[in-house]
Amino acid sequence: MSDTGFGSRDHQGVSARSAKNAIPPGAGLAFDCEGSRHPRMAAYVESIRRAPRTLTEREQKALLRVTGEHRAGWRDHVLFAMAHGTGLRAHELVALDVGDVFDDAGRVRRRLALRVFKGDGRGADDGQEALLPEVLRAKLAKLRAWKAGEDESLDRAAPLFVSQRGTRLSTRQLRHAFAVWQERAGFERHVSLHMLRHSAI
Repeated sequence: MSDTGFGSRDHQGVSARSAKNAIPPGAGLAFDCEGSRHPRMAAYVESIRRAPRTLTEREQKALLRVTGEHRAGWRDHVLFAMAHGTGLRAHELVALDVGDVFDDAGRVRRRLALRVFKGDGRGADDGQEALLPEVLRAKLAKLRAWKAGEDESLDRAAPLFVSQRGTRLSTRQLRHAFAVWQERAGFERHVSLHMLRHSAI
């Protein structure tokens, strides 16, 4: 079987007329990109050619400044700092438990072992880790003190990021909070939470 997906018998069975009308090797991608026959393929090729959209440096600083100015915004400040500092996705962030980030003595771990992450779907990933920069570890230490002051559980299995109802924060709530804070930060455009992750990559 060749890389094209045709075996030797299939290749030998191509008629002279078919061979004459066949698209030359390597021309398929360019042909698709024109969008005349395969608009969905053309859109996909164009999407992977473009560099991921990211936040500007000014937007990053404004977001972290406005969330860090008030005690009520500290949870979201740490969330956004983690997305930017580690590149974690929304569902990976909200799935974190207290014990994933802090050891039994309450110290912030240097490496974060992810229990929930985006794998290849084939069981090839035994686990993933994220390195926590020193600046981020300092913020997480403050988050632990903040959680204690808010009477939030610090049990190992307790969610790290909690909603106002006392339940685990959802990805929908996280994205809503990001939309609210970017407006307060004075963004001149609407950006997605995923763009914050791309800013870290």
